[in-house]
Amino acid sequence: MRVLFCVDNTDMSYKIIEKGFSFIDKECEIDLLNVFDLSAIKSFLTNKDIETLSLKESSLDFLKKLEENLKNKGGKVNKSFVEEGKPANVILDLISTDVYDLVVMGSHSKKMIEKWIGSVSRRVVSKSWIPVLIVKVNGDYEIFNNKYLLGIDGSLYSYNAIKKSIGILDYTNSCNKILTVKPGLESLPLEIVSDKEWLQRALTKQEEIAEATLKEADEIIKGKIKIDDKLILDGDSALKILEFACKDNIDLIILGSHGREGVSELLLGSISKRVLDNSSCSILIVPDKQLYMSNIKKHTA
Repeated sequence: MRVLFCVDNTDMSYKIIEKGFSFIDKECEIDLLNVFDLSAIKSFLTNKDIETLSLKESSLDFLKKLEENLKNKGGKVNKSFVEEGKPANVILDLISTDVYDLVVMGSHSKKMIEKWIGSVSRRVVSKSWIPVLIVKVNGDYEIFNNKYLLGIDGSLYSYNAIKKSIGILDYTNSCNKILTVKPGLESLPLEIVSDKEWLQRALTKQEEIAEATLKEADEIIKGKIKIDDKLILDGDSALKILEFACKDNIDLIILGSHGREGVSELLLGSISKRVLDNSSCSILIVPDKQLYMSNIKKHTA
């Protein structure tokens, strides 16, 4: 497995690498990338050529330190490199011309040249046809519970996310939970809610669908990873996933995305999009496998 780690020139990158590496398969081959966007600071440059060279050199020096840190943790680093340009465009171009299996990025608030690592992550997730791991770094990043939450909804996208995650994540000692969410009463038409018999049939059907969803996930997972708990909740899917992740101190949420081509803001499913925007824990977003394969063929033809 080949992984592209996207970092910046701040000490926060050490935390992103430490936390991100704790999630993924330790046998992967890692490339470290730093992208700087001169357009964000061009008004501060007096001699563009000299200062660009200086930025590249300092970025490479910092990458070497990150590389050494990663190797000390057992990581297998293939190369470290610096690129100039719009970060999201550079990253997307790289994964279209080189065969990576995963992109790892951080998400945190920064200023000026460093802020791309947080803001660009959303754009990369929206357009990427390979899985993207967004590492959320906060004050409690050192606290690691090794808890993974697989959110499924019965769609092929969510089942694909489970399959792909098994080849990406380190499930060796993790506590793994599967969660599916049934629609709440507010999702049912008033005619059904006001008729007790009809309502009971609808609720029974929803329960059957949720149980069938968990059963299908069981078949996919069987013999590959250990599942510690399976849950069915009621209500708004994104909200329930976020609430459970917070309450249970989840470290990583795994979600599928339909990966539909078009306007970037619409690429993510509404659940994935809302969880990504509001979660305080890290998230692995896995796009649709068919889109992934079609893009690989298109760019290797």
